[in-house]
Amino acid sequence: MNNASGEGSSAAGCFGLVITAVVFFLLTSLCIPSMRNDVFGGLFGCKAHRTSSKPEPLKFEDSAAVAYVQEKVLKELKAPSTAEFVGVAKVTRPTGSGIEKAARTLNIDPDHLWMVTGEVDAQNSFGAMLRNSYAGLVEFYPDKGYRVINVIIE
Repeated sequence: MNNASGEGSSAAGCFGLVITAVVFFLLTSLCIPSMRNDVFGGLFGCKAHRTSSKPEPLKFEDSAAVAYVQEKVLKELKAPSTAEFVGVAKVTRPTGSGIEKAARTLNIDPDHLWMVTGEVDAQNSFGAMLRNSYAGLVEFYPDKGYRVINVIIE
């Protein structure tokens, strides 16, 4: 059913070229690390470029520990929307035999504990603005991240 101008074969040739280009793009994008999605990486034997599935270990950062403790403090307040953290929170290593004994009782390595202390202004249940001190105990492991063990607000 070709006509004299050859439009049928031209369209088929164009379609074949498009299909070839799409297949080529898919195969190369799966093999090139900067272009591939890790879900499909190595699908066509391109395993030499596959990245490790193990995440990079985290490094302890004071600001992250403070953020996690302050988030927990907000959950404990009567009026968290009125809260304003005062000054700069202090991050230290808890010390003493009491901390070590408590940590061992809870199956926590005391070398992975950090203490965050600070102050927060917030309304109480009567609407009065009060300044409270807080202390939070944070556990940190490079492969697991942060976990707030306890927060005390006074």
